[in-house]
Amino acid sequence: MNEGVRVVVHSYAGDVHQVRDALAQYKHHQAPLVILSPEDAPVEIDGTECRSAGLRAYTGRTSLERQKAHLELLLDYPEQWFLLHDSDSVCLEPRLPEYLYEADTVFYNAAPTQRYLASIGDGGAEEWGALVPNAFQPPLFMSRQSLERLLTVADQTMPQLPPWAQLIDWHFAIMAQAAGLKSRAMPDGISRPIWGTYEIARVYASVRTRGIIFLHSVKTKEALDVFVTARAEYNIDPEGEQLSGSW
Repeated sequence: MNEGVRVVVHSYAGDVHQVRDALAQYKHHQAPLVILSPEDAPVEIDGTECRSAGLRAYTGRTSLERQKAHLELLLDYPEQWFLLHDSDSVCLEPRLPEYLYEADTVFYNAAPTQRYLASIGDGGAEEWGALVPNAFQPPLFMSRQSLERLLTVADQTMPQLPPWAQLIDWHFAIMAQAAGLKSRAMPDGISRPIWGTYEIARVYASVRTRGIIFLHSVKTKEALDVFVTARAEYNIDPEGEQLSGSW
């Protein structure tokens, strides 16, 4: 199952509890797993390969440099396909969808940028909205060839991002364009805040009735357990009929 795939989780020491909470979902693909973290905030989990490179930063050039260093580490491995998670993203289905296996396409969990751009108040924001209509949020899936092509343009694309767009998910979008790669939003993914009761209920319904499997951003074990249950119910009843007692 998932032959030739490596599962990758990007995290830092402050989110190690989230990685541990979702470890079963990272391992159920039955593929090699590595946890990547900054050198100054490393993640260590017994029984799981963990490596570090770069420095901790949420935004800015330091974060982009760290992400590049992490991608470079992946070339040490022999796998031909990479599923890239953050510590708050999961895939609920052990077998990855067949549609992902396109050598020249970067698949991503789409997060529309319009609302964020509207809050910037920068004259160039509208232009950036046309250039990056969706941020490439986790999980992402790509081939080794696509990964290599992203790395060839990483240094030249970093300076192109304005200060308010120096975000990893924006950089992925710009890199894919510069590398001449195709990109496609995962049709069975959701990327939104998922930690309040209302949002958990909404996403539960999407998993339960629409077959959504790629999730971001799941911040608590309690929320993850709800979504795992929803996926099990979907598999039992693929027609999507609402079960009594569900959210």
